[in-house]
Amino acid sequence: MPRAFAVSDLHGCKSLYDQINAFIEPDDIVYFLGDANDRGPNPWELVKLIRANPQWIYIKGNHEQLLESWIESKCDDDVDAWRLERNGGGYTMTHFLAENYGKEFTDDWLEFFFNLPTSAVYESAKGTIFMSHSGYIDRHPYVKRDYKTRNLLWCREHFNFPWDDQYDYVVHGHTPIP
Repeated sequence: MPRAFAVSDLHGCKSLYDQINAFIEPDDIVYFLGDANDRGPNPWELVKLIRANPQWIYIKGNHEQLLESWIESKCDDDVDAWRLERNGGGYTMTHFLAENYGKEFTDDWLEFFFNLPTSAVYESAKGTIFMSHSGYIDRHPYVKRDYKTRNLLWCREHFNFPWDDQYDYVVHGHTPIP
């Protein structure tokens, strides 16, 4: 039976991706719970590797949402650029533009980021597992619309899922836990 793993927040560390791939078996599945595209030494390369690897299921994180917003603005919105760069995305912005200069920005990459799921469910022998990038609380005070999706990308609260009775386990990244 294939195994399933969840990993989050690689933030450009291709070496960690390589270590995971060296560990897993050909039938295993890795749920990547978001945040690949900034900070570390190889963020843009990491995004492309995860996207291309059929063993990896890419779940959107808040940093993918930042990149998506910048691409959606045709890489021309100063606020989106500032947010992305402030969060370590300068390298990704430079390399994205180098590879896509002169191409239509609403093409493949925008569609890819826009269509990334914000959660996944895995049926294991030990129960049903819900996975997302971040925690979730109902009626988060800073979220006025689309609170479910926004919470699954940005929330730093934990384990207050209104659908708890549907799942045996909840797995997410985003917030370091001591």
